[in-house]
Amino acid sequence: MRYFDIYLLKEAIAELYVGKEDLLYGLFMEAVRERNPRRKVILKRQVHFISEPIAPSLFQRLFSHQSASRAMENQFTITLKDGSQATLIFDHYISLEASGNLGAEAAVFEGLRKYNPYFFAVDYQNDCGAWLSPQKKHLLNHRQIVL
Repeated sequence: MRYFDIYLLKEAIAELYVGKEDLLYGLFMEAVRERNPRRKVILKRQVHFISEPIAPSLFQRLFSHQSASRAMENQFTITLKDGSQATLIFDHYISLEASGNLGAEAAVFEGLRKYNPYFFAVDYQNDCGAWLSPQKKHLLNHRQIVL
C-alpha cells in the first residue's frame, strides 16, 4: 500500500516555492508529526493558509469515466481493470491510498495535473514531496503568455 497527501497550493505560494520543495515538505511533515497541541494548531493554520480546499465533486467529474469508481460523502475510490485501486479521502487536502500496480495512482495524478498545475504531493513513507506538474515549465509558459 502506498500513501500520499496531496495539497492544492495557492498560485502565489507555488510561484514563491519553485525549487524550494524541501521547505514545503518540511512544513507538511511537521504539521503531521508535531506532538505539541498548540504548535500543531499553528502549523495546521499555516497549511490551510497556503493551500486551497479540494471538493470531492471534482473527482466525480474527473474520474467518472474510469473502469469502476465509487463516491461517498468525503471519499472516492477508483478501481481499474488491471486490479489497481486508489482511494481518496478528502479534508482540506487529499489522502491517497493506492494498491496494486501504479495504474490507478497514475490516473489520479494525471487527472489532477490536467485540472490544476499547483498540486503538491507528499510521500511520508519515502520522506519526499514534489509537484505533480513541473512548476518551472508551467511558470515559464505562464510568463511567456503574460509578456
